[in-house]
Amino acid sequence: MAEPAPAAIDPTVTNIFGLSQYDGQTEFFSSSNYLLPQAAGWGIVLGFGAFFALFAVLLVWLDIRFSKAKYHSEQFNTAGRTIGVGLLAVDLVSHWTWASILLQSVSYGWLYGAAGSMYYAVNDCLIIWLFAIMALELKHRAPKAHTILELVKIRWGTLAHWVFFAFAVFTNLLVSISMLQGCVSVTNALTGVNPYAMSFVIPAGVILYVAIGGLKATFTTAYIHTAIIYVVCCVFMFKVYASDGLLGSIDLVYERLKEAAIYFPVPGNRGGSYLTGFSEGGVEFSAIFFLSALAQMFVDQAYWQSAVAARPKAAVKGYFLGAFLFLAIVFALPACLGLAAVALSLPVSLTEALNGLVMPASAYVLLGKAGPILVLIICYMAVTSSGASEMVAVSSLFTFDIYREYINKQASGERLLMVSRISVCIWAVIMGCASCIVQAASINVNWLIIVIGVFVGGAVPPVAMALLWDRCTRKAAISASLLGNCVSLGVSLLVAVVVSLVFPDEKPFDWNLYKTNIKLSEDTDPYDATTEGIAEAEESAAELARMRKPVAFICVAGCIIGLFVWPLLTLPAGTPWSLGYFRFWIVLTMIILLIGSAVAILLPVWEAKEMLGRICKYLLGRGLPPAAKPYPMYEDSAHGSKFAEPEKKILV
Repeated sequence: MAEPAPAAIDPTVTNIFGLSQYDGQTEFFSSSNYLLPQAAGWGIVLGFGAFFALFAVLLVWLDIRFSKAKYHSEQFNTAGRTIGVGLLAVDLVSHWTWASILLQSVSYGWLYGAAGSMYYAVNDCLIIWLFAIMALELKHRAPKAHTILELVKIRWGTLAHWVFFAFAVFTNLLVSISMLQGCVSVTNALTGVNPYAMSFVIPAGVILYVAIGGLKATFTTAYIHTAIIYVVCCVFMFKVYASDGLLGSIDLVYERLKEAAIYFPVPGNRGGSYLTGFSEGGVEFSAIFFLSALAQMFVDQAYWQSAVAARPKAAVKGYFLGAFLFLAIVFALPACLGLAAVALSLPVSLTEALNGLVMPASAYVLLGKAGPILVLIICYMAVTSSGASEMVAVSSLFTFDIYREYINKQASGERLLMVSRISVCIWAVIMGCASCIVQAASINVNWLIIVIGVFVGGAVPPVAMALLWDRCTRKAAISASLLGNCVSLGVSLLVAVVVSLVFPDEKPFDWNLYKTNIKLSEDTDPYDATTEGIAEAEESAAELARMRKPVAFICVAGCIIGLFVWPLLTLPAGTPWSLGYFRFWIVLTMIILLIGSAVAILLPVWEAKEMLGRICKYLLGRGLPPAAKPYPMYEDSAHGSKFAEPEKKILV
């Protein structure tokens, strides 16, 4: 990764844009002079934690009261498998918007200039697109799945199951630490709160609503979290480029970026300019981060959990839309706060930048104390939203892949629900302990994000082949994941293919085993939301199969455009970009952010209009939803048990 020029931290250099209060400073943040009082940090964490805990209880009550949801183990871990496009897309955004991701995206705008936003945004978006293929295959081949490891167990047996369980849990641990570390670091830097205490308090607040509402609660609270993040991003964007203040216009930022390149040129950028698409450091980072993010998404159960929870036809659309919505955030933040730090010549050190502190520095100078408060709020929104997903993901692994698989195969739904909730609490403690270790070791969030690919990249090809290639053998899957881990993803792919071809199984894997060998909890009513989602997947199996080729084509085309075409299209603009091109770049960023904000905030509300209508009728005194009628019993030969069969569905 390219580092900024030595002059950027030279104490003899004065602030080139007249902010004399920063003359001679080599760091922006001081351990003895915090921008905000400790009460601000504790107030945001404890206040929002309490609010969302109460909010989750309300949501669970509304779900039970007005949509007749049943909170058994299936509902807790799969959200009924009926999540629509809008809520799924917003949930995917919440998965990716870790506090550390938001902070680091701004830092890379500061490091690499205007193109830094492009290099940062395009990677994650393309990986979300690629995962749409996996989501489609999961809904098509294994509609009853709870975790990806259930498929590994059926496909390759017990040893492979334990190997990939270790990879999955280790991935969840690294991800959990990364997302928590970003919020803890920025809260400590801004308020001086004890980072070790904060490492436990933040997960504790998340427990309160995850243990109550499970995956459905994480989806609905993720909507509120993400909506707040979009609003704050819009505030920052328009403060930098369309307001009164230190900056306030595109033209002024452009002139200052040109001048900054004279004093503090960017190593690896053509002409040292902040206004260019030629960036060696940006390309290098893009390649490293792409592989790291690919490993993190494919091996992290939290992303599979979203695919499990989605309606079959909503899965692909949700992933495509989620990629665009995420692009809106990480394309906008570096373009405003990252470039603002350069255009103000703020004395941010490289160490501070790698810890994600460019963002609060810019926010403070532009908005006063309101700026870092907004940063703390969106970082807390990000860590609680993504952290909740990680907790439910890990609880699913321990519930279905350990407890039900090896400890109690006949566990009731009630017992599985209890195990899920206990697992959530245990993982929160593990997150806190791991974060404390990272704090004590002074490990920065940039290292944590990049190292994920090194440690778990070897598991990516076999995990993908569990759904995509029926010739991958048990020996190939295990050896590829372990040997490939030494040099990450590339060798793993080669080993998996070669071993499968040299030592093939007698016959290809029978995909139908995924459907027949995965069972639901024993107390699951075949007419609740959970089994409705499964039935829809089975009924639309042919349609899902027809979607596979078009989806694969769109994903490949998207990767080519994002990785090659888009960066190449910036090159004819020259170096430095003209004022007209920079205006186009920023206006495009604003448009993407505004569209993304509108879709993310309004689409989930539109999808929930029927339930919201019922609630409004109730509040207006027009009566309660009718109680469920008793239905006659029938014998289900496939399950060997009796279930209530409704004569028809009653919409209330």
